[in-house]
Amino acid sequence: MTELLSEIISANQKFVQNKQWQEFFPVDGKPQRKAAVLTCMDTRLAGFILPALGLKRGDAKVIKTAGNSLLDNTQDPVIFSLVAAVFEMGIEEILVVGHDDCGIAKLKTEELCGKMQSRGIAPDAVKGIEDKLRAWLGHFKTIEDNVKWVCRQIQTSPLLPKTIQVHGLVMNPQTGQVRVV
Repeated sequence: MTELLSEIISANQKFVQNKQWQEFFPVDGKPQRKAAVLTCMDTRLAGFILPALGLKRGDAKVIKTAGNSLLDNTQDPVIFSLVAAVFEMGIEEILVVGHDDCGIAKLKTEELCGKMQSRGIAPDAVKGIEDKLRAWLGHFKTIEDNVKWVCRQIQTSPLLPKTIQVHGLVMNPQTGQVRVV
């Protein structure tokens, strides 16, 4: 067991023993505000994004990906998650929330592939996904462009009803201020 995992298990045991879970009101599995938030996995947004949007635990489904992104509008797991959220959880609105200073926007395909190989990933495996990585990262000319592209992919997905409202936002990861794109 790693040191981190040991610390997590210990903290969890204390959390349960001290009944800290009681501080979190019981919530239903279906989001009360009928919203889904697609956002970035950036650590600065953890525990920050919902209150910054005026939402609380139980209000929205939260889907996190690197760069709040998806590759296409029919085969991407993000689309599948949204399909499940819409048809099983009653989602009516989707918020695509990018953020300023996103590391994915700065990432270059060649550099990422090089880092993968330097850590022992087989060159054939890297070569096999290089075109998909390039396509995925190609939407990050600006954070705003990526948010707009992701919104269009969701809006034009043949798997989601046209009645779903899709909104694009960009957040400042330090202050929480959002702007609509």
